[in-house]
Amino acid sequence: MKKFILILFFTLVCFAPKAMAMGSSEPNFSVEEEVSAVSIIATDQGVRVLNANGATLEIYNLVGVKIASYRIDSTDKNITLTLGKGCYLFKVRGVVRKISIR
Repeated sequence: MKKFILILFFTLVCFAPKAMAMGSSEPNFSVEEEVSAVSIIATDQGVRVLNANGATLEIYNLVGVKIASYRIDSTDKNITLTLGKGCYLFKVRGVVRKISIR
């Protein structure tokens, strides 16, 4: 029993100051936030994608089958689409939008 108490005491003495110091200090790394968020806007002729230069627009039907993909080469890109009536999922980076075409 004395051995158990001694080990417990030793563990607390060794690790408690480190845990307290780690909890009270500020992290020493910086997180960069993305300045502009990606926007997907439906238009009469197709879709407009903002702030996604270098990304890929992927279009899926509601079953999950990829219909098309387009490379976005500018910060403001208009893409003319010839999709039939129905609901589609548009995905650019982590942004997903459901768009209904009537």
